[in-house]
Amino acid sequence: MRAGNAPLRKIPDTVAIAPSDRIRVTPPPMKKTPVVPIALTAVAAVAAIGAVAYWIVARNARLALVPAGSETIPQAAIATVSISSDPDEWQQLRQYGTPESQALVDDGLNQLGERLLADNGIDYRRDIAPWVGPEVTVAFFPPPEFEATPDDLPDVEDARSSAAIVLPIEDPQEAQAVLDRPDLETWAKRSYNEIEVWEKGSGDDKQYAAVLGQKFFAIANAAPAIESIIDTYKGEDSLLDIPGYVGTWETFQEEDDPEFVARTFFNIPEAIAVSSENSARPLTPEQLEAVQQQGLATIVRLETEGILFRSISWLKPNSDRRFAVVNAAEGMADRLPQNTVMMMSGGNLQRTWQDYAETARTNPMSPLDPDWLEQALQQTVELDLEADLLSWMRGQFALALVPTPTGVDETFPGGIIFIVKSTDGRKARDVLEKVDEAIAKKYQFQVGEAELQGTSVVKWTTPISGLEIVRGWLEPDLAFFSIGAPIGRTFIPKPEDSFADTEQFIVGVPSLLEPNNGHFFLDVDRTLNSGNFPPLQLPPAQEDILEAIRSIGVTAAVADSRTTRFDILVRLRRTSR
Repeated sequence: MRAGNAPLRKIPDTVAIAPSDRIRVTPPPMKKTPVVPIALTAVAAVAAIGAVAYWIVARNARLALVPAGSETIPQAAIATVSISSDPDEWQQLRQYGTPESQALVDDGLNQLGERLLADNGIDYRRDIAPWVGPEVTVAFFPPPEFEATPDDLPDVEDARSSAAIVLPIEDPQEAQAVLDRPDLETWAKRSYNEIEVWEKGSGDDKQYAAVLGQKFFAIANAAPAIESIIDTYKGEDSLLDIPGYVGTWETFQEEDDPEFVARTFFNIPEAIAVSSENSARPLTPEQLEAVQQQGLATIVRLETEGILFRSISWLKPNSDRRFAVVNAAEGMADRLPQNTVMMMSGGNLQRTWQDYAETARTNPMSPLDPDWLEQALQQTVELDLEADLLSWMRGQFALALVPTPTGVDETFPGGIIFIVKSTDGRKARDVLEKVDEAIAKKYQFQVGEAELQGTSVVKWTTPISGLEIVRGWLEPDLAFFSIGAPIGRTFIPKPEDSFADTEQFIVGVPSLLEPNNGHFFLDVDRTLNSGNFPPLQLPPAQEDILEAIRSIGVTAAVADSRTTRFDILVRLRRTSR
């Protein structure tokens, strides 16, 4: 019942709906295609593919510049020698030297070849030449470190240094044909890091080999060597990861030095560590850590006169050492007589000595102990090397060996000349007078003024026959000191025809580095080969090699604050071979 018994409303038969009152039914929104995300994804994919392609191209370009197999050789390698496989290059090399020196080189190469190839039944010409790339690399490794007790000593094989040869595969089919030879099936096989390792022999004569994809064939004389190469090929740090390694080879390429018969690399920190272990004065861990040099890379070129070694040396990236980029060592060869047989010159004696001393203290192979020289000066003439001498020796300098002139006392085979440009004339004169007094007082030398070829000098007279010691000034800022045979007349006054005008200097000292920071020259024929200078004689075992060498010339330059350059020309005799 409805409230109030109200009558029901009658629903009309038709309801008129105004247009504005009609219900609009909106269909569900259609699913739109996400155009922007797809486009971004496509762009990202293209960019990624491009980045990968660029990385591959860039990496291949980098690998084309570095020695063959660098990506397979671990950072711990001491050194590498990469040799051209072009027989024409080696045929040209046969024109240099004497039969005796060539025989020694042949023996060395044969021993290496026998050690790594022939002992394994592999003949280079027959089995390797048909498929190998244009360059092969030999790597040398240090002995591994052991923590062995006396009851658990390492095997002889494990304790010795090892070597490996990495052969790039240029023709995989030819290489596979060699590897499928029945006689190679006699090698024992095992797996290491998913690579098959072949083994042959026993004890010290055991050899190891591995094929790295279709790119390299590696042979080593120690298991750690072949395994480290495999690990490196699989992704461990290689020579490519050494700071400056790739950039150095790029520098050679930029200088248009693509032709070479060999390329070498010395891993200086590793080499110093190994040499320290076998040195009479081994370095402490702190000294080894303080080694500043990173590497030394060299390309070896054949020249008309002999063999040219173009080298770049660089510092570690975290080194606090910096080189002064100053190349000003011109003109010192003009001060030396024509018959000079050995000379060294530079642009700043103080800086040269400081650089040498810093390196020598962390290099057991250095020929002169800087601490010994400092002590010797203090004990003999009571001078401090840095404060009393080097402080005013910041100019150009030259050190030379000159044979005894004809017609004079020949007790001594030659004399030594030292010339240095002073940067503080007053201090230089005070110090040199102090030296005169010390020599006269402690060693009873007669010290007094004299005249030589019209030039006023100070002469130290001794009872030793044939010994002449003089010092003086060639110019107001150019001091000299001469000791040994009477050679003062050969360079006082300035010679009209100097050593700089001779063929030995012009042809024998490299001239590619201009400007430069100094030279070194050694006339091997008139020193080591002549027998006239006993202190310079080397062991008889080296005589055959020395007989092939005419002279050695070096030019040095500072490339930048972290890099130095050295060009070394070894002039050789030529034969008809």
